[in-house]
Amino acid sequence: MKLDLKKITLFIGILTIFSGCDTESNIISEFENVKTVSTVQKEVSEINYNKDTINYVGITAHVKEINNNSLIITSDTNDFPGAFSVIRSQGEIAEVKGGDFIQILMKDTNKKYNHKLPEYSEESIVVLDKEEELAQYDIMLTSAPEFVLIDTLSSQLNSLEIKSGNYSWNFKEDDKIKSITACGLEPIKEAKGDFAPKLKLPKYNKIDDVPYSFSTKIPPDILTVSQWDIDDIDNSNIKKQTITTYYYKNPLLKLKTGKVYEFKAEWKKENLDKNNFYGTASYILVTDSNYSNSDVN
Repeated sequence: MKLDLKKITLFIGILTIFSGCDTESNIISEFENVKTVSTVQKEVSEINYNKDTINYVGITAHVKEINNNSLIITSDTNDFPGAFSVIRSQGEIAEVKGGDFIQILMKDTNKKYNHKLPEYSEESIVVLDKEEELAQYDIMLTSAPEFVLIDTLSSQLNSLEIKSGNYSWNFKEDDKIKSITACGLEPIKEAKGDFAPKLKLPKYNKIDDVPYSFSTKIPPDILTVSQWDIDDIDNSNIKKQTITTYYYKNPLLKLKTGKVYEFKAEWKKENLDKNNFYGTASYILVTDSNYSNSDVN
């Protein structure tokens, strides 16, 4: 059968306009050996985006070796295994020693230490008292939970609740798996359409990144935070500025003003027997311009 690539591409484009789901990838899977114009453009876009995006990762690990200005660590995170060289930061740094169990946020330098280990630079390190114990939750979630952000520097602990409009959720009921899918807009389309929640970040003295804690009824196993600049949302070639993937529970998020954020949370399928559910959910947020807060020193 001869396929008309122009008609396929047009059909995909029409469906994509009216759907927030990844319609293109679903349809293309039916034509495994066919690459339409839109598919090729998507691949080129992904190459450019990967080159320009800064990647951060947060894991738990053990310190194996300490050098003059760097550490050798081994990951305790199954989803991000391996050994890494970490360049220490130049400011105030946590004191660590060999064997310490740590929680570390680090930036990918895209280099190799001694041409062997992947090299990262330290963003923050917290020395933990003991290895994290797996918490047990007696809560049944039949849909994606709300995402709550809390300003940790505010005396009033100002908070914002965000609901997911784009999720895939699966849960046990009567020994059967039931599935729910909510198909919302992509982050940039949601921001442009003025549908995304807005958060006015307070202006604290000498602080550019405002720390926010987040919570859900049951914390996700993996949280990926993508950031775009709000000034670029009308640019058809807009690229993610940063991608930060946290493999530990309840990280402290540092938010900047004038950004579009997507918080993509994953509750892993392998924990179905323990949690009775699994799924992914996307939460979108736009940060507004800083405002003065007379209560802040």
